[in-house]
Amino acid sequence: MLKSTFKTLLQTTEGKNIEITFRKPLENLSGSYKINSIKTGRGKGGSLLLTALNLSTNETITQLTVDGKTLNFGTAMSEYVVNTTIDDVLHGPASVEEDIDNLPKDAEMAGKLRESLLPYLGKEGIKIQIDSKLPSINGVWLVKDSSKSPGVFSQLRFNLVSEDGSRTCEFMTYKFAGVTQNVSIIEE
Repeated sequence: MLKSTFKTLLQTTEGKNIEITFRKPLENLSGSYKINSIKTGRGKGGSLLLTALNLSTNETITQLTVDGKTLNFGTAMSEYVVNTTIDDVLHGPASVEEDIDNLPKDAEMAGKLRESLLPYLGKEGIKIQIDSKLPSINGVWLVKDSSKSPGVFSQLRFNLVSEDGSRTCEFMTYKFAGVTQNVSIIEE
């Protein structure tokens, strides 16, 4: 989960019971927690530091160890959070399988996708077929707009709408490369 999103969600949880679903390697900690206290850290970003009671084990947690690295229980662990339920409202994807923030990376495929789509950058109304393991981007789409992201990977972003206009999605050449088998332009 994005750190800023997780921080916003946690700010109002003191004294509440919340549920957190973690991804690997912390999946065994997924469950219900009572947030006993919240403190703001001293750094520039003001991370939130929580003292939480694991309601399954009755253990109080302030820190976690991940791959030999100690993390404070709070916003520092956001990269391992798939979703959280606060006041009976689910925030984030319903399951680990739907979590697009933790997709496998494939730099070689990202380069291929970028090269094949670069000639169509800035062109609207083009029909493209995306073959992907991820249902939310799989299928035939019309390009609404596109742009080139700054950064190391020069990722291309395409805002897409389904042919019938009922669904939208954003396709990114680097982010989705690990779950995309092919992208092709449908000529009409």
